[in-house]
Amino acid sequence: MAIPHDFIDKVVSATRLEDLVADYTTLKRVSGSRYTGLCPFHGEKTPSFGVSADKQLYYCFGCGKGGGAVNFIMTAENLSFPDAIRYLAARAGLIVPEDNESHADTQSRSVIMKLLTDAAKWFHAQLKTSEAAQSYLNHRRISMNTAVRFGLGYAPDSWDSFSNAALGMGYSRLDLLNAGLSAKSSKKSSYYDKFRQRLMFPVIDVKGQVIAFGGRILDDGEPKYLNSPEITNVFSKRRTLYGINLAKNTKYDYFILVEGNIDVITLHQAGFDNAVASMGTSLTPEQVSLISRCNIKEVVVCYDADSAGIKATDRAIAELDKAGISLSVLRVPDGKDVDDYIKSHGAAEFRRLLDNRRDDVTYRLNKLESEFDLTKDDSRADFLRAVVQLFATLDPIRREVFAPKAAKLAQVESAFISAEAAKAAKQLARAERGKEDRSALRPVQSMRESARIGGFRFSHPRSAAAEQGIIELVVNDPQILAALDFDPHSEFTSPELARILAAMLARFRAGESTDAATLTAELTREEMSLLSRLCSNAVPISNAYDVLSDCLRTIRAERAAKSGDLAALIAARSDISQ
Repeated sequence: MAIPHDFIDKVVSATRLEDLVADYTTLKRVSGSRYTGLCPFHGEKTPSFGVSADKQLYYCFGCGKGGGAVNFIMTAENLSFPDAIRYLAARAGLIVPEDNESHADTQSRSVIMKLLTDAAKWFHAQLKTSEAAQSYLNHRRISMNTAVRFGLGYAPDSWDSFSNAALGMGYSRLDLLNAGLSAKSSKKSSYYDKFRQRLMFPVIDVKGQVIAFGGRILDDGEPKYLNSPEITNVFSKRRTLYGINLAKNTKYDYFILVEGNIDVITLHQAGFDNAVASMGTSLTPEQVSLISRCNIKEVVVCYDADSAGIKATDRAIAELDKAGISLSVLRVPDGKDVDDYIKSHGAAEFRRLLDNRRDDVTYRLNKLESEFDLTKDDSRADFLRAVVQLFATLDPIRREVFAPKAAKLAQVESAFISAEAAKAAKQLARAERGKEDRSALRPVQSMRESARIGGFRFSHPRSAAAEQGIIELVVNDPQILAALDFDPHSEFTSPELARILAAMLARFRAGESTDAATLTAELTREEMSLLSRLCSNAVPISNAYDVLSDCLRTIRAERAAKSGDLAALIAARSDISQ
C-alpha cells in the first residue's frame, strides 16, 4: 500500500513550487506567473528552465527535465518518491500517514545512514590507536588536527573486525551489505569487511551527513583506492564533491577544484579551506549545480597535468562555462600534483601560483596554440578558424578583451578576429532560433523533440503528434475529458501519452484534481517531464472541440493506414476533409 493519493495531493497543494525551486537557482519573473532561471540540473549560461506558478510545473528545454514539486525534489536531492513526499511533508509541517511498505523503505535508508555514521566513528577510533595509520599520516604530513577535522579513520588489517563490531551495535548482516561495508565470499559463503588496512576518508555531503567512504591502502597492495558503491537515495558520486561540507563555509569567493581527497586535505591544512574534489571523475552537471548553490563566483580548476587531467580540465571548463560560472585554470609546475607541490614548495609558493592563475580563455588559447604550427600559413589559418569558433561562444566584452592576444599569436589585426567572431556568433544565434521556431511550428517535429529529450521512441510520429495535441487541449480545459469516451491505451500509439491521458481520465471520473502537478504518483519521472513539456506548449484556443475531433480522426486514419484497412482509412480521411 502506497502513501494515499489524497495526502500526496495535500503535500503538493501545500508546496509553492517557485519557492522550492528558488532554494536551488535564482528565478526571475518574466510575465504573470511565469518564472525563468538557469537550470539547476545541468550547466547553462542562457536560462532555458521555466516555472509556471499557476500550473505548479517546471520544465527545462535544455535537458528535458520537468514535473511538479515532487519530481523536482526527487531530482535535486536524489530521493525516491516516498522520501520526496516525506521531505516536502516535513517542509510543509505535515505528518505522513505511514504504511508498512513505505515505513520499511524509510527505515532502510535511516539504518544505512546511521550505520555509516557509526562506521565513521569506529574507523576514527582505530586511527587514534593504530601505529600503522599514525605512521602513514606522518609520512603524508597530515596533522592529527586535520585528521579530526576531516573525520579520517583506519580500517584494520582484519577479516571481519568492523563487521563484528557493527553486529555488536545491533546491526544485521543485511545492513552491512546494504551500506557497502561488508561483502560475501562466494567460495567460503562467509562475510568479510570490504575495507581492510586502509586509511578511511568519510564522504560527507553538504548537510554534514556521512554518505560513503573512500579507502587508501597503506602498503603497495591493489586496488590502491577503494570506494563505497553507489546507494540509492544515499550516495551518488555525480551529486557530491569531497570536502563540500567544509568548503561551503569558506572565507573565499571561489573554489579550488582538484582531483583527489589528499589534495583537498593538504590544501585545507595549508589554509586553503575552499578546496573540493570531484572524486576522481569528470565534473558533472549535478556537481556544478551544487557549486552554484554555494553562491560561489569562480572555480579554479587545478587537475593533474597528465593526459587524463587535461581531458578532465577541458570537460570541467565546458560544464562550468555552460553554467555561467567564472573559471580559471591553475597548472602546477613540473607535472606535480597539488599535494606534492605544497609539501615541496610550501603554501606561500602555491599562493603565488594561485594569484597568477590563467583565465579560461587564455588557457584555451594556449592550448590551441600548442595544437597548431603557427610558423606555417595553412596551420595559422586553421588556428584562426578555431579561435573564431571559440570567440563566437564568448560575450562581446570578453571577445574584445582577448582578441588582441589571439591576434598577436595569429599575426593578424585584432579587429579581424572580432569581426569574424561576431559573424560566427550571429550564425550560432540564428541557428538556435531557427531550431526553436521549427520545433514550435511543426507538431510532428515538436513531438520528436519531446521524444529525443525524454528518451522515448514514438513508432507513429504523426499519430503521436495528434495524441500530444489532445493532451494539450485537456491541460487548458479539463472539462474536455468529459467528451472522451474511449480508452487511450487502445486508441493511442504512444504508451507514454496513453498513460498520461489515462491518469487524467481516471482522476476526472473519480472527481479528483487533474492538475498535471498532482499526477506524480501515477506517472514516471520521464512521463512527468513529457507532460510538463506539453503543458509549456499548450495555449488556449477557441475551437477546442473541433481540434479534438481533428486529432481523433488523424489518430484513426494513421492506425488504418498502418493496418492496411482501406475502408477505415477512406472513412477517416473523408471525415478529416469535411
